[in-house]
Amino acid sequence: ISSALVVGSRAGHGSRMSAPMMANVADTLATMQGPDLYWEEIGPLQDPPKEESDFKEYDTFSTFLAACQQHGVDLTQPDITVLAPGNVACEQFSAVAGPLTKAVCEYHVIKGVVNKDSLGSADLTTVEGSTITYRRMFR
Repeated sequence: ISSALVVGSRAGHGSRMSAPMMANVADTLATMQGPDLYWEEIGPLQDPPKEESDFKEYDTFSTFLAACQQHGVDLTQPDITVLAPGNVACEQFSAVAGPLTKAVCEYHVIKGVVNKDSLGSADLTTVEGSTITYRRMFR
């Protein structure tokens, strides 16, 4: 067996993992970009005026992840679907209703894997115990 294409490796027999290591929901949310943030609260009233694409940023999910960790909501368990709110949504919620509680965190976790095209086909039960129904209202 040749290892000429792998720099610094010793010649030998290749071994394969018995099962691939998949990232869990918490690890994925910690490293991905969230919703687009364009103008935020200032809107198009920038001084000097800017094009939307000049100051585009992305939200993250760190507030939701921290609240889940604080309250012991396990986002590493298999076969869950998480409807994770971004930091801006968490800040807006906290300004009106107070900090994210365990019940609020569990409300965003659905037992089982729900594909995007299956969201609107049935009511979904959250870990918190509520039933939610997806409805696309706006584009």
